[in-house]
Amino acid sequence: MPPALRPPFRPEERRLGRSIREPRPRSDAPLRASRLASVAWVAVALATLAYGLLLRLWILAHVPLFGDEAVAGLMARRIGAGHFSVFYWGQDYGGVEPYVTALLFRLGGSGPTSLNMTPAVLAALAAGLVAAIVRAAGGRRPLALAAGAAAWVFPYTVLWNSVREVGFRYATLCCGLAAVLCAVRIQHGRAGLGAFAALGLALGVGWWAAPEIVYFVPPCLVLLLRWWLRGGGAEEGEPERVPAGRLAKASAVAGAGFLFGSIPWWYANIGSGFASLRVPATLGNGPIGYDGRLSVLLHYMLPMQLGLRVVPGGAWVGGPHLGHLLYASALALVGACLMRAVWLVRHDAGALTPLALGAGVVAFPFIYAAVPASAYWIDGRYGLYLPFLVVPLVALSSAWQGARRREALPEPGSADPPPRRSLLRRPAPSAERRRVATLVQAGVGMLGVTVLTLGGAHAAGIPTSPGAFFSGWGDPNAPMQRTVDDLVAHHIGFAYGDYWTAYDLEFIGQGRVAVSPTKMDVERWPSLLAQVRASRDPAWLFFAPGRDAGAVFSNPQPGPGPYTEATFETFLKGQGIAYRVVPLGVLDAVIPAHRVMIP
Repeated sequence: MPPALRPPFRPEERRLGRSIREPRPRSDAPLRASRLASVAWVAVALATLAYGLLLRLWILAHVPLFGDEAVAGLMARRIGAGHFSVFYWGQDYGGVEPYVTALLFRLGGSGPTSLNMTPAVLAALAAGLVAAIVRAAGGRRPLALAAGAAAWVFPYTVLWNSVREVGFRYATLCCGLAAVLCAVRIQHGRAGLGAFAALGLALGVGWWAAPEIVYFVPPCLVLLLRWWLRGGGAEEGEPERVPAGRLAKASAVAGAGFLFGSIPWWYANIGSGFASLRVPATLGNGPIGYDGRLSVLLHYMLPMQLGLRVVPGGAWVGGPHLGHLLYASALALVGACLMRAVWLVRHDAGALTPLALGAGVVAFPFIYAAVPASAYWIDGRYGLYLPFLVVPLVALSSAWQGARRREALPEPGSADPPPRRSLLRRPAPSAERRRVATLVQAGVGMLGVTVLTLGGAHAAGIPTSPGAFFSGWGDPNAPMQRTVDDLVAHHIGFAYGDYWTAYDLEFIGQGRVAVSPTKMDVERWPSLLAQVRASRDPAWLFFAPGRDAGAVFSNPQPGPGPYTEATFETFLKGQGIAYRVVPLGVLDAVIPAHRVMIP
């Protein structure tokens, strides 16, 4: 360009070492990339949500009811009829969720599908709470929604449990996540005393639901400690504590909310000498102690909750060799996110939520090992809280956009030299580029966990091809219904069964028959047992030889107590008691000539 045609320099621009040139036309490439990334993100999100829903429907259509679920359903029916129950029958903990089930029974009937939709509805709520936590902590909206979608579909263990209503764990999970959300909002200074009331209420209802609410206490404590010290914080020097009066008022409001939410727990325990605080011997798993339960967590439960082992049974996704490799990679990823969370809070005091979630993840194994029954890992129920801490931790620690300090240019006419640009610091990306990066990261995360859950479902025996996946859908409880119909057809109104068989038939029968376990098994409904005992000639139900009753009732126990049909008949012959056998499909009913007293 000839010197005469060059634009002149203004004095202030000359001092800054810049010149005024013709503006370059803006490229549409970032905008096109943003639109393409948005379309891809929406497609992946919809596929993730749809797959999570389809897997749940498949399990509902193929996996039959089992005893613990039936007890929760019977409780919900009694609640709907006006009978108040604080805890899961036969124990001093586990509540809240049957009331949600009772509500769903009013909306959709009181069958097995409505029963097992309760944890699915609560799982959807928990996924929404994960998204809200990520958003409240400063995560971008696409990332928050992706975290919620990931929590909906990952891991397979949690998904499988989300259609198995066992009475209280998903209510506990939702209460814990709600408490963390309240603590995040309090820590960011976006909430008043109402948030403290909601925090206390969530923890109180969660304590009534199950003592496992303590898994969410470490994140809340970290966030509330920051609120207490939030004054000047890292920006202005030494922390300045919240005034004592405000702290006392907030603590009183939170305490009142906790007491109000846990009123049923106090009501039940004041009359029982605080039985909930005593650990019953039935919760233990033999001689396995604290160290043994930590070992169970490391070898079985943790890979289950990271999506690498499946339930029931614990098969590795991709086989043992690939599974162990993926397990090591997953642990490395979580460890990197924990270190990233520490780094973030050192450079940006507002990035505390990843560190708080990391505290929950680190504390989880030690709390888990303190639970007496946690050595039982087969169905993964005792560890399902962990993924709902890991997912938002990974989302926030890997994509946190902390506050950046920008150095202002000197005013025109100033003699101050311009700041030097570091050769190691890249210029900040444009808004469109940051949006594309967030969408890509969120989409890759959703796609990754969906593929992992797909692999887990395949390892658990769920077909992956569409033709096989959508074939064979039906009512997995139809054999139980036929058994009830046969009982009614043979005029058998009262019967004994083992725990798993009896409560299944009692729930499926909806009052047409009365079937109860004996004192030889776990017995949770005393009035039902008393009703069967008072009958004139109750039947005894056993697995019919050569029939697959174990698969129908999800139960290997062939009859009440230690008896099989053959050993029970031998006992009757030894006592000189006549009997008759009535076939009931997969079961046989042995009906003695008169009531039998079992030693």
